[in-house]
Amino acid sequence: MTHKEAATKAFDTVEADLIDISNWMHDNPELGYQEHQASAKLAGFLADHGFAVSHPTHGLETAFEASAGSSGPKVVICCEYDALPDIGHACGHNIIATAALGAGKAVAGLADELGIRVTVLGTPAEEGGGGKVDLINAGAFDDAAASMMIHPSPAIFSTLRSRRGPHTPLSSTARSPMPRLPLNWVSTPWTVSSRLI
Repeated sequence: MTHKEAATKAFDTVEADLIDISNWMHDNPELGYQEHQASAKLAGFLADHGFAVSHPTHGLETAFEASAGSSGPKVVICCEYDALPDIGHACGHNIIATAALGAGKAVAGLADELGIRVTVLGTPAEEGGGGKVDLINAGAFDDAAASMMIHPSPAIFSTLRSRRGPHTPLSSTARSPMPRLPLNWVSTPWTVSSRLI
């Protein structure tokens, strides 16, 4: 079985649970720094699936850190879960959260074989609260080799907004964190063969 097949198989075992959690979050929105139920549910899921979990962590009551793998570069998967006042999860943080859980679960069982450490980092108060800034200041990213998150979108984006203009190609504003991979892997990762999976 290839690494990609193993990751897919691991994800498939929890897909229905992730949909249930996403739907629960949508029905039970919590504002920034008040995501007590959501952070507990997300951290509990990861603990139930073999992650070493710290909750709360980094001086934030609703932050969590869930880790797998014993050595190697640390890959952080950011997990947002706060909602907006009056409109709830209009930005899809319920989807971001469960996508992060799924990505973490998919790779956790391969972490030692791949020679990496995987951390799903619960990042509260993204909507105007600056939770990631608090986590950066607390050192949550200090030893990270890479950090990423998943964000829902109605389209595939190969452009982004920047100071250079509203539709600047990714290749002219960013650089690939993995020198052997072309930059388009950022917006369309399925088109590039990854050494990790």
